[in-house]
Order: sequence, then C-alpha cells, then structure tokens
Amino acid sequence: SSVITPEETDHVIVNAVEDDLLPVSASVFLAGNALDNFTAGCRILKRALPNVSFAVAVGKNGKKITADLEAAFGGTEISVAVVSDKYPQSREEVLVPTIVGGGFPYGFTAANIGVTVVSVQTILHIFDAVTDGMPVISRIIALGGTGFSENLYLRVPIGTPGATIIEENGKK
Repeated sequence: SSVITPEETDHVIVNAVEDDLLPVSASVFLAGNALDNFTAGCRILKRALPNVSFAVAVGKNGKKITADLEAAFGGTEISVAVVSDKYPQSREEVLVPTIVGGGFPYGFTAANIGVTVVSVQTILHIFDAVTDGMPVISRIIALGGTGFSENLYLRVPIGTPGATIIEENGKK
C-alpha cells in the first residue's frame, strides 16, 4: 500500500527510533514473542522486495532491542542502524539521509527519492496478514497528558472515535 511501486523502491527503513515525548515505544511493540514476529515480518517484506536495501533504525539508547535485532538479522541482508535518539531523528527528512546518505530535497517525501519508511507496528501487521490472513483491525496508540492519570498504551479497533477513547480512559 505504498505510494511508490516495488520497482521504484531502492530502500526500506523500519523506523524504531524513540525520540518523541510519547511515542509508542518499540519495546512496547516487541514485548514477549512479538520480537520473533517482527523479525519474521521484516524477512517477509525483504523477500517481497529482494532488490532493495533494508534497514531497521534504532535509537542508540535502545541497547537491548539493538542487540536482539542484530542477533536475529546477523548474516542476512537486513541491517540494524543505530542512530541518535534526539528529536527529530525519527522524522523522514532526518532519518532517510542518516540511513541512506545524501540529502533530502526540500518539499520532497521519502517516496520521491525511492525510500519507503514503515513503522514497527506496520511490520507486525505484515506478519499477521501473511502468516494468519489477519487484516488490520486495530492499532496500538499512546495516550498521555493532564487528562490521564498515567500514560497509556491501548490497542483500539480501527475507526474508534477519539472522543470515545478519551471518555473511556481519561480521568474521571
């Protein structure tokens, strides 16, 4: 479902950089057996796009995830790129030149220069779709701020109104 075709894709970057105030952390997505599902999902996407360079970008403070991914991808064509975890490293305009080199022309998107950037959650959805035939029916989202007793990570069905999510999970 990328905006560019496989033939136009030169690079795939999986963005697992945690540099924002309340992102859904890669460690949240990769807890338990999800790391195995994630690595399998990366291999599935790499098999579908055999002629592209493929990197998983991880912030330098994610030492455990980095070690786990390097062990899982060692000897494969999938690399683990350790990058700064200072904001705005995860933004495409910064992440793409960091991983593939070169510049990022003003007004362009990653797709304009042959790069597809996907999230950890997208890779897990690919795994579910290919191995179990499961469509994307939910997403994990982060909620935080003064309206909540604590920061939350929730799996919510696609199409759930934001107001409903806040009503059900905000301070009472």
